[in-house]
Amino acid sequence: MYDVLFYYTLTIMLIVTIAAATSVSAYFVSHRKSFAFAAATMLSYFFDVALVFQHDFVAPNIELTSDTFWDISNPAALTVTGGFLLAFLWLTVCQFISEKRAVAKWAPTVLYLVWSVGSLFLLSEPRVREFMFFSGREAALFLMAVLIAVRYRTANKESAVYNVMRKYCKGFLVCLGIVVLITVENVYVQLVFDPETANQAFRFFAERSFAENLLFVVLAISVMRACSKELQLRYEKPPARDDEMVEDSINRVLPRYVEMHGLSKRESEVLRLIVLGKDNQNIASELTLAPSTVKVHVHNILKKTEQANRGDLIRDFWGA
Repeated sequence: MYDVLFYYTLTIMLIVTIAAATSVSAYFVSHRKSFAFAAATMLSYFFDVALVFQHDFVAPNIELTSDTFWDISNPAALTVTGGFLLAFLWLTVCQFISEKRAVAKWAPTVLYLVWSVGSLFLLSEPRVREFMFFSGREAALFLMAVLIAVRYRTANKESAVYNVMRKYCKGFLVCLGIVVLITVENVYVQLVFDPETANQAFRFFAERSFAENLLFVVLAISVMRACSKELQLRYEKPPARDDEMVEDSINRVLPRYVEMHGLSKRESEVLRLIVLGKDNQNIASELTLAPSTVKVHVHNILKKTEQANRGDLIRDFWGA
């Protein structure tokens, strides 16, 4: 039973780590803040889930008894990771729905922090305190849902934001349904569940929030799909700007690509200019060659790389 729980937890951590890494890649390609915030969200959840292993390192011989079942393990760390998690998640959504108001941007995070800290200091009954402490996350998530709904209702029906939000209504409802499921799970585990009647393994299972794990797996998959589309777009429509960033990228890829396809030095020079988006006339002028000579070089490059046209050649170059 413990092995199943261990590998299950590792799987959740692996999924969010892959989503974070993919988001970082998409951010470096597009420089869109939403991908940076998504990466931070997934990393925050990674550390949040990792806290379940704390006792294995700090107090490996601890036994979870009925008296200690309602204790909140390391509330400070949970509050910090939860705060970062919710803040970055909501900032990601704000980028998506073009929410720019500072009050709306920070309201869910502030609600969560006040709710969590207030639960710790104002409530004394262990079971109720634990329920209220962990319910702070759901309170923040429900507030996010309300703000999204208000943004949708007040958006101009002709605007791009409205159309995008309308497109993802089903996804929003799925996530909202999972948040309701998280709340139901919390009610059962923290207010109804009787640790006296459960064995040690099931008590540890009760410490996990499987519905919350499901929510962030769904979000992680959504993030990876969005990143995949962005990276695919980068492959299908490579940059053709004549700036230092693109030139540096070309200089890193070019030697390997030239060696891979056995291109000559002159063909390498022509290829570099093709990738930069130059036509034959511009290439001829820059390399001081006759247009007919450039045409021959382009033909040879396409033949050696087995590409049908310049567009395929550029896509193949950036995919190398």
